[in-house]
Amino acid sequence: MPDGSLPRLGWVALDGLKFLSRISLWRDGVLTSREGNAHVDVVLLPQGRRSGWIPGGSCASGSVADGGVELRDRGDLGDGFRTSREVSDTFDHVFVESLAREVPSWPRDELTTEWLLTTAGEGQGPEPQRGQVLRGILEDLTVPHRDIDAALRIDARMDRHPAVTALRQRSAGVLLRHLGQSTTAPLLPTFNGTDDPVLRYFWVLVFADMQPHVSAWHAEQGIGSEVSRRTLADLGRQMTHNRRRFGYGGLTLNIDWLCTHFQGQLYQLGRLQFEMTDLGRTTASEIASSGRPAAVGDPALAVHVPDYSGPFTPSDCRASFALAGSFFAQHFPHFMGEVMTCHSWLLDRRLPIYLAPESNIVAFQRLFTITHREQTEDDATLFDSIFGTRDISDLDGLPQATSLQRAMVNNLRDGHHWYGGVGWRPIEA
Repeated sequence: MPDGSLPRLGWVALDGLKFLSRISLWRDGVLTSREGNAHVDVVLLPQGRRSGWIPGGSCASGSVADGGVELRDRGDLGDGFRTSREVSDTFDHVFVESLAREVPSWPRDELTTEWLLTTAGEGQGPEPQRGQVLRGILEDLTVPHRDIDAALRIDARMDRHPAVTALRQRSAGVLLRHLGQSTTAPLLPTFNGTDDPVLRYFWVLVFADMQPHVSAWHAEQGIGSEVSRRTLADLGRQMTHNRRRFGYGGLTLNIDWLCTHFQGQLYQLGRLQFEMTDLGRTTASEIASSGRPAAVGDPALAVHVPDYSGPFTPSDCRASFALAGSFFAQHFPHFMGEVMTCHSWLLDRRLPIYLAPESNIVAFQRLFTITHREQTEDDATLFDSIFGTRDISDLDGLPQATSLQRAMVNNLRDGHHWYGGVGWRPIEA
């Protein structure tokens, strides 16, 4: 049995049948059973089952053996399940111990543990990029120069971190398997809050290792190198955001967001970014009410406005809309939908109360049919975008140099909140 201080993954501490009663989905068909404060994970792989009950009688003759549950009587489990004993080769507890030795602050939260399980069955993965090749890739990804220096220093020490290097390769391999697919990878651990530089720059190195493979896939789809480079360069933008929010370098936020870029689902075309997605229930209903055919699940392009890229004038936005219409029709004709959607704080209906009609934000709103606002107040998200902080308690301490900064604060002082908004527009042929 593994040391109790390590993540208990892929095995179960049996202490009565109650621990094997309720199951629910983790990731990739892995199920866990939890009862009270006990940490009792039972790994069972179903076929076509997302959740359900394990009949207690089926586990009556179970026992703990060799790091897994051995069911001598499979009984009511049926052929759709395998016990963790039968899949124990997909996870190596020695590997977890090695990570903990190499990185003493290695996190033991559930999301990190899930990611270890997800990568456990992965092969070697792509070879890490090293030395001057890595430097060139980091520059192409617009990684800030001070972070390039830090990332290269960490990579140079990776020979002393064989387990971290193995996880780096496995992680890149798992993410690359989703390249060009409509499915997305499981949620990824961000390592947010860590003070270990290896963890702070872990995802920077993983995405850098992926870059040559993603760029090659782009080329196979006929996507130009300039679009590819500008799309993947969002990595550097997120690292700038990371330092602005947390005060340190690396990448410990928006990891899942960057996966959309590195898995071929999002592209920067001119000033704006466009993500292949589908319509949700509310947006589809409101588009249909306008007389345009729309149904839940119909393909659509989600519009995003990247930070740190200067003004987004109406003419720049219209040029991007036109580029998107021709780009996706050429490269992803099977996906092509009828509408673009935008879920953003930029579409909050209270912004025109405080901003001039000729402002770029108000002009951006006029480019969409705004259908509804989000249901939950979200002041923190807007403050993060404008001020780099999610703390809304000290309004007097915030800068008030621009009309947008003043609008953010005055709206709260007037007794209101920010929600964001949702809008749509037709895709131009």
